[in-house]
This record gives sequence, structure tokens and C-alpha cells, in this order.
Amino acid sequence: MPIMIDFSQAGDGNQGDYGVLPEGDYNTVIYEIKTKTSQAGNPMLEFTFQIPEGEPNAGRRFWANYSLLPNAVWKLKQTLVGLGYSAEKLAGQFDLDPEELKGTPAIVTITKGQWNGKETNNVEAVRGGSGASAPATAGAGASGGRLPF
Repeated sequence: MPIMIDFSQAGDGNQGDYGVLPEGDYNTVIYEIKTKTSQAGNPMLEFTFQIPEGEPNAGRRFWANYSLLPNAVWKLKQTLVGLGYSAEKLAGQFDLDPEELKGTPAIVTITKGQWNGKETNNVEAVRGGSGASAPATAGAGASGGRLPF
């Protein structure tokens, strides 16, 4: 039996539902952090930042991937320091609880880039957002061991 599909409202897939936002700084909150495996099979974290209600472009999301390989984890450290974590506490092993970061205000600097031949927004930098304070355990932690997720 045929299935009726209405494509009258469908875009061409080039820019998703929203299009690319202009480069600049955006107030966001950390919406989610997932553990993933890169296409090369390496461990990484995927941060999702969302523009909150009351801000222009509310609901828009940006993603940043952070490799957990020793030669690339500096980018995650840079982001955590920007969010208020102590650089000294991040000098060795550190237990990071993604749930504690959910809802944390963050200002993300967005640039434009290309992915698969399409223009996209890229998260260039992250720092503490308006009214932000470091998560409760930001200065604590370095208990050693692996990431608890």
C-alpha cells in the first residue's frame, strides 16, 4: 500500500531547519554531554550548547566534539577552564561528571565553516556565561581514575 508523504514544507537539506547563524558570541547553556566514539574509533565527548528562552534564536543548538586522546585533550581542558574549572586541578587526572555541567551558562564563540560541502556553525571557544559560576565541584575533584561515564 502506498504511503502519502508531503514534501511541500521540506527544505533542500543544505542548512537544516534554521540556516547558519552569523559569527559571534552567543549566550547558551550546556544542554547535554555525551560520550561517543569518533569515526576513527577514538573516545570523545560531544557537548551540546543551547540558546535559552528569552534570547534571540532561542532553542538553537551548537555542538562541540572533544577528543579524549592525550595529544588532543587540551581543547577540553581549555573549555573547562573557560567555564570556571581551576587549571591547577586539571593538571592531572580528573573525574568529570557531565550531569553537573548540564544547565551551566556558557558563552560560545561561533564561526562559520564547511562540512560535507555545506556551510555550518562551529564552536570556536567557550567561556562562562552571564551569571555563571563554576560548577560545585569545579575546584574539587582530581581524585584520579577514569571519567565516571
